[in-house]
Amino acid sequence: MPKVEYTAAKGLFQSSGSGIEFNGNTVQGNLKKVITHSASSGDLTLTAADTGAIIKVTGNASGQVINLPAVADAAGMHFDLVVNSQWATHNLVVMASGAENQILIAQDHTSNNVTRSTGDDITINAGQEEIGDRCAWRCDGAKWYATSFASSATCFSAA
Repeated sequence: MPKVEYTAAKGLFQSSGSGIEFNGNTVQGNLKKVITHSASSGDLTLTAADTGAIIKVTGNASGQVINLPAVADAAGMHFDLVVNSQWATHNLVVMASGAENQILIAQDHTSNNVTRSTGDDITINAGQEEIGDRCAWRCDGAKWYATSFASSATCFSAA
């Protein structure tokens, strides 16, 4: 299938490849990328190529972390994390690069409480997570902003 392109100089035209390109920005109709993090997968380092991905967490081993891209290089990046199965031990830490502060807005569905906290890292506290708990990260080039919705007020915490 040909690629459809548009530029101010040429208007609408076809070229080789796939997708639709508007003034140098290609749009593809792919589904979201799903990345699985498990007790046997080791650390996960997210990159620009992963933006928009769903991170499916099926477990965690001692010391494992998920690393976010450096804020200065991450403007416009976003990731969604979903708890796919419960694990009883080993907190999972989502780390910003260095001392880059993350802002967490957390809501739990049991009491409907909303809390705000800040820290370099956001932790998913083992034993507090339930299948379906989730957190979304967005970056504006200055900070990472995370919003979570969980079954427990203590599932996600920033420190």
